[in-house]
Amino acid sequence: MSNPLPRVSIVLSISESSIGLEHALAAIAAQTHPNVECFIVALNARDSIRATLARFHEKITPLENDSTDPISQLNRAFAMSRCEIMTWLDANERLFPWACERAANLFEQLPEIHWLTSTLDYQWTPDQFCVAGKTGLGYARATFLRGRHLPGAAAFQYPIRRAGTFWRRSLWEQTGGRINALLEDAGDFELWARFWNRAQLAACELPFGGRQAAVPNFMHTPRYFKAAQRALGRTLPTGSPYRLAETLRRQLTRRIPIFKDRWSSYPLYVLNTNMQEKFSARTIPMA
Repeated sequence: MSNPLPRVSIVLSISESSIGLEHALAAIAAQTHPNVECFIVALNARDSIRATLARFHEKITPLENDSTDPISQLNRAFAMSRCEIMTWLDANERLFPWACERAANLFEQLPEIHWLTSTLDYQWTPDQFCVAGKTGLGYARATFLRGRHLPGAAAFQYPIRRAGTFWRRSLWEQTGGRINALLEDAGDFELWARFWNRAQLAACELPFGGRQAAVPNFMHTPRYFKAAQRALGRTLPTGSPYRLAETLRRQLTRRIPIFKDRWSSYPLYVLNTNMQEKFSARTIPMA
């Protein structure tokens, strides 16, 4: 008799712009995983939002909007969650119906994975057509610290997409067990920075989720960029041995060919498309 899949907790935050809320909730209600819980944090609970939430009352748990600050409300939702696998969305993002089930299956099969995302990007048009975006190669700590996954940075290529990024509760607890900033202030990026200090991010070539194309993305604002830069600075403070080593590495790879061949790429860990094998190593060139 096979073991049941790990359960999945979703925390969905609703801010000012929530035109995709109904689609996000419908996607959560359509999950094929039998054990998914969803906590809703309505940071701006207008009457129209309450009416939408009421239509999905059997699948979600809305939190009362109390007098505490928004970050405390988010952390209250995460503290109420009880499942082994966790994820964080906003109202303009959605998951594909199979996302929670497939992610839980991968965590069950591969205990070495502590957090997981997809290399694939999808957006929904105002008419709700699903459109594929840019495909990423994968992720490495060194590329993250250099800004390859931070929109606005000189080295930016593609982000770590929140819709479809899952993590184990054990990793969450090891890295503080809390959100330190709102999404507008790079709360997800700051969380990723803490995760990178503990574990390698695994990626798979399977669509997990996406966002509404018509809604401006927090990640492309100056406010987000500045907050994310501060998060990187806390992760890699000036004078740290890792930063000094990276500076030396860059100087040597630019001047000495043998070091360029040896150090100009970093390993990525991407699961094969058929999901039957474990990690397959790839490398990513560094400018």
